[in-house]
Parts: sequence; C-alpha cells; structure tokens
Amino acid sequence: MDNALERSLHLLENALSPSERGLFKKKGKFGRDPIDFSFTVAPHELKKILEGTGSTFYIDDTIRLDRSFAGNVSQSDGKPWKSAIDRLYTQFFEILQSHSGGYDILDIVSDLSRCCSDSLKVIQQMKSTVSCVKEESWLRNEAITWRLIFILYQDRLLSQNLMDEGITQYCGQSEEMCIQNLFKRDNLIRESQLIIDWLEYNAMDTDYKVLHFSDNTVSWENTLHQLQSADTIAFGSSRQIVTEMDPDAPHVQHKPLHDLDVEDEKKAQKLCRQYGHPWKAAIFEGWRLFHNPNVKENFGSNLDLETGNKKNEEMEPDAFHEIKGNSNRDIWKRTYCGYIPAVLPICSSWEDCLWAYLKCMVDIRVESEIRDNCIRNEQYISLPEEYWMQRISLNEIFDSLEKSKSANIKEESFKPERVVQKFIILDEIQNLLLKIKEWIEDPRCPTYFLRFLAHLVLFFDQIGEGHDRNTIEDVLEVYIKHLMEINEAQLIAYYVSKLSPSNQTHLYSQYLERITDTEERKKCLEYAENKSGNLQRKITETDGYKINALDWVFFYELQRAEALLQTNALIFTFLTMGKLDAAHLAFEKIPVDTVEKITSEGNLSRELNQTVKEYFGYKAYLDANEAFNDWFKQFQCKPSIPEELPENAQFPEKVAHQHKMSQYKAELERWKLTMSHLAKNAKTLLYNVLLFPEGWLIGVKDGEYLRSICIPEVVLLLYSILYESQQYKECLQLADIIASEVHCLYEVYSKEKLAEILDKLCEVSLTFLNEKKDPWGERSIASNSVCLDKLLQKLVQMIYYYQGCLIFQ
Repeated sequence: MDNALERSLHLLENALSPSERGLFKKKGKFGRDPIDFSFTVAPHELKKILEGTGSTFYIDDTIRLDRSFAGNVSQSDGKPWKSAIDRLYTQFFEILQSHSGGYDILDIVSDLSRCCSDSLKVIQQMKSTVSCVKEESWLRNEAITWRLIFILYQDRLLSQNLMDEGITQYCGQSEEMCIQNLFKRDNLIRESQLIIDWLEYNAMDTDYKVLHFSDNTVSWENTLHQLQSADTIAFGSSRQIVTEMDPDAPHVQHKPLHDLDVEDEKKAQKLCRQYGHPWKAAIFEGWRLFHNPNVKENFGSNLDLETGNKKNEEMEPDAFHEIKGNSNRDIWKRTYCGYIPAVLPICSSWEDCLWAYLKCMVDIRVESEIRDNCIRNEQYISLPEEYWMQRISLNEIFDSLEKSKSANIKEESFKPERVVQKFIILDEIQNLLLKIKEWIEDPRCPTYFLRFLAHLVLFFDQIGEGHDRNTIEDVLEVYIKHLMEINEAQLIAYYVSKLSPSNQTHLYSQYLERITDTEERKKCLEYAENKSGNLQRKITETDGYKINALDWVFFYELQRAEALLQTNALIFTFLTMGKLDAAHLAFEKIPVDTVEKITSEGNLSRELNQTVKEYFGYKAYLDANEAFNDWFKQFQCKPSIPEELPENAQFPEKVAHQHKMSQYKAELERWKLTMSHLAKNAKTLLYNVLLFPEGWLIGVKDGEYLRSICIPEVVLLLYSILYESQQYKECLQLADIIASEVHCLYEVYSKEKLAEILDKLCEVSLTFLNEKKDPWGERSIASNSVCLDKLLQKLVQMIYYYQGCLIFQ
C-alpha cells in the first residue's frame, strides 16, 4: 500500500505540475507549442547530461545500441545485403507499431538508428564476398543522423524541464565548477559539446582501411584487454577500472585505468621530462581545469564543489581532498592554444571541419567564462588577440563549410544528409521542411532517402514541429506510392492512417484498385480497419497509474480546488497527446459536487475562477465528442435495403420480399427518428464549444495550441452532422460563425485548415447547384433560363465570398 501511494504521488508530482504540462519546449519562433515527453527520460540520463562532471556529455545508452548486432536479417537470392536493406522498410514500420501505445518518441529514434547500424554491419561483414554497395555510405549517414536527433532533442527536452528557473552564475576559485555551471546554464555551448562528442564517436566508429595494415599497439592496451576479456584474463587490475575507452573516461567516471596503464602514463611523462621535452609532458595533464575541494565557498546555496550538489552536512571538517587540475593552466594555454587556420588544412572531410570549428567555438567560450568569473590572487596570463578573434557563430560555421576552399568539403556541404544535419543542429525545422519539399519533387530521389524523410517528418509532427502540414502529407504520399510499387499492404494501410482523412480514402482506394485476388482484398480491408481504429493513441499502463493517482488528491474536501487544478492539467496533457479516452477517464475522476463545493466558499480568486472555467471547457468538449460518436455509430447502422427481385421471381419469393421491405421501412423510420434526436443533441453540444462564453480555453496556460487543433476539428464534426442531415444552409452559416468578430475563431485557423473548411463549403454550394438553386440555396433557378456559364459565374462569386469571410491571415 505504501509503495502504491508513493508511486501515485510521484506520478502526480511529475505529470500534473501546471508549470510543465503539455509542452516539449518553450514556444518556438514558428508559434506552435510541441509536446512534453519528459517521462521517457531515465534519471541516470538526466544526471549524465546536466550533472555530469566531465566534458563529455554523450548518452551511454545510445552508444551501446550501436555496439550490439541484434538484427536478424534474412538472406535470399544470393544478395543478403539487398535483403538487409529492403527489410528496413518493415523494421521501421514494426518500430512505430511497437511504440504506438505510448509517447516514447526518443526510444523510436534510438531504434531507427540501431536498425540502420545493424544493416550496415551486415554489409560490412560481407565486403570480402561482395563488391562495394552504394547504399553503404547512406546507411552510415542515416544511422548517425538519427543518433544526432536523439542526443539533441533529449537535451532540448531536459534543458526545458530542469532549467526553467535558471541557474545562478558561478563566481569563485574553481575552474571546474565554473565550467560545469556554464554547461548547465548555456544551451548553445552544451549542444555544441554534444555535437563534438557525436562527431568524435562517429570518427571512432569509422572503419579506416589504412588501419587494417598497422601493427602498432593501442593506447591503454591493458585496460582494453581487461574490458574485452574480463572472464579469461589471469591478472586483472587491483581496482575497479573505467568501463569505456573514451579519452575522458577516467575524468567522467571517476575511475582509474588498469594499474599497468597508469604506470605507463607516468613513465611517458617522466621520459618526456628526462629527454628535455617538458612541453610533451605538459600536454598529458596541462589542460585539466583547476579545482581545490579544500577551499570552502558560498556559491550556489551551499553547493558541494566536488559534485555540484548540496553539501553533506556530516562531512568531516578536517578531511583533506586531493587537488585536481593545473593551477597554472593559463600558462599552458598561452603556450599551446590552437588556431583554427592551423587545423583546417589537415581536415579532410565535412565532419572533421565541423569538429574543428565547434572545438574552437567551445574553447573560446570556456576560456572567456573562466577569465570572467574565476577569482585568483594573480591575474590570468593574457592570450593573443588572434585567439579571441576566432569567435564564430553556428550559422557562420556552416557558411564557412559551404564556402570551403576544399572542393570535396564544399560539395559535401550540399549533400542532402549534411543539409538535414545542419538544419537540425541550427533548430531550423521550417527551413528543413521547405528543402524536403524540393527533394521529393525530384523523380530521381532514392527510395531509401524517401524512407528516411517519411519517418523524419513523422518525428517532427509528433514533437509539434510539423507546422507545414502540406509538406508532411506530400512526403508521406510519395513514400506510400513507393510502398504500392512493392505491394506492402500492411505498411500502406499504416502510413495512410497518418494522412488527413480526406487524403486517406483517396490514396488507399487508388491502391485497392490494383488488387484482384479475393483473399488479398479481404486482408487489405482488414488492415485499413485496424489502422483507422488506432488513430487515437492507446491508454498505456503509465497513463492508467496517472489517472488512478487522482483518487489521492480528491480524498480531502478542503483540497478540492487543488485537485481540480491537477486534474485539469492531466486532461490538458492527454488532449495534447491525442488520447481522448484517457481524458474522459481522468474527467470522470472529478466528483460531481466539486464545482458546487468550490463556489460555495464565496468570492473566488481570479486563479480559481479560471480553473473552474477550464473545467467547464473540458466538459463541453468531451461531451460534444461523446455525442458525435453516438451519432456516428448510429449513422453507420443505417438499415440496408433488400436486394431487388429478378423479373422471373416466384410468388413465395415476392411475398417474402414484400415482408422484408415492410421490415426495412419500419427499421428505416426508427433509424431516422433516432438519428434526428442524436443529431440535434450532438449539434447543440458542438455549438457549445464553438460559442463557449469568452472563448473555449481562453486564458488557459498554453491553451492556444489545443484551440488551434480542437476548434477546427469541432467545426468539421459539426459540418458532417449538418451535411448528412441535409441541413445545407446551416452548413454555409459556419462561415459566418468562423468569421465573426465576437468569437474570433478565425484566429486559430492555419491556411491549411482554412482551405479544408472552404473546400467543404464549396461542396455544399455544388449540391445546391445540382438542385437547380443558387450557390446559397436561397432561390430556385430555372434550368432553361440560366446557362452553364452563369452557374459557374455564381460559383466563382460564392468562392470569393467565402474567401472574404474566412481568409484573415
């Protein structure tokens, strides 16, 4: 019981906090708020990135994903590498399917990277038997691109969730603490270091052919041998050693190397000094940031200089801790500080040059931070002016790469994979979507590139960055048409379900036209039914815990106001994630007398009044959706008219047919009566959302995102009921409601949503024209008195009218 209570309260604290709800990060420059996926991040990853003591911030789990060969790829037709590549289409689909129950979007990205790496390993293992495969280079680039997306978006998520309150700027004697504080505080520098680590890992993971013929030993060979042969080694280290061969591993993990490697390191430095090369010895240790844990500082509300956390009050007062780093690091820096012009000539690739520029940018920022905020008895030795003149921004770095004097690097800068990586690093997703639109219009666009783009735009759409919905639809449509060529029915049905409803039917019907086999037709229809049923996200076990945890906050009546606030936050989160059923279950946890008890206390504060108003807003929306679902279920149950009898039917058959017709008419009348009642109820409740007093969810924190999604959706639901009920004039009145300055619903419409409702209104006017009426249905038009040109002219006038009513952007 205690564990259940603790788990429930923990979930409430993490999931229902109003300050963190529903957003992936702060509202971006494109105006749309993405979604919060914070519960997918493990605690050790939070500590690794934001509380790590080393300069390497790379995620361990991501690296391990690519070091394990878990792919089980079929081999056929004497071309196993071809099977490995083709199987990626199915593997990507299976990954999306396996994660469809929850919003673990970063796990999806990790798995996509792993699949590409696994296929790449299959090809690399067959190099001795097959010639070079052209897709090999692309697979590597796709794998590292997914890896880049993982580390950057995980950090962007963490920086939003854990740093909203800000971090106090450091001022003290510890260079190490100063830079730890900088990396926690400065998102740009932290992301730049993540990219550096990403580039270094890519280089380490590259198969350099020249090394195949080298007989030189590796550094830290004893450490490497113990890590690789822990079970068979006779004499291991006397201490627990590092678990990775990263150059910064001893510093990051606070663990030593193998004892023999420690001795080798000391011998190397001693030899350098003995042979008159002290500068070589200094290279080994001179760069380390100085930190004296024995100096007590008051920075950061009693922070422990060793860990960056609050100090343990029971720490021994007279304990002496080893001093770390180089107290004369500024002298070492003056002697060995590098310059970008000296490094670039030996950079042979785009990744090498990007690494050099980023290292320079981070180095200058680190050095500047130390000299501005660290206190010393004597001044730091000045660095040459040329060093500080190397300051450069991320945009300038990519401009330099695109204008490189090296033809190879310049050419590589414009390759699609590098362009994608550039825009992701710059966080310019809108520009990337525009570029993607250009790529898919090229008929020479490779199929494996289409697969990558399709899943990339789905990722952007899920995190709330898919503002250009037309581009997303276009990419998916091109990818689906390729799947049609290889006849992957299940995959086609799944990706079609990601399109807008109007495109789903049109595109899937195109595919069904090609199917002639009866059994295959049945399967295609089953796939379509299953996918359409999965459009709303399923309720996960975690969702269930969150919903059940609400019981705790409603136990005490004195806490009803706070309980309502927390429940509103959870409903908001579920609606943002598209989990309507979960939102219903959370709403049902609210006792029916909650609002009455809150309002009985007298005058409500402004915040409490907003909470109550938000509650009624959710009630109106959920009731309207439930009423529409009831109407739609009844709409699908329309009685089927009996088949017509053949002319040569016998008398008994005619009698039976008349009986069936009588039953059909009676059932049809009952169906029409029920439909009329359900349509009236649903119509009223949908209008309640559109005409909600002072505006639905107006004043709710971050409510504009939900308004931009839900209000156009409610209008379309209302249109469906009115159109199917043949209330065509009322359909056209929706234009006046949207255009009204009283409710200002037009403000939540994007151009795409506006075009969608305009298309529906034109559909109604065409119906009027077919009935020999004017486009507004006001008066009849004699068929012999008005020619077709006049009717078309009327239709054009009607379109201009709707454009005048609706287009305000």
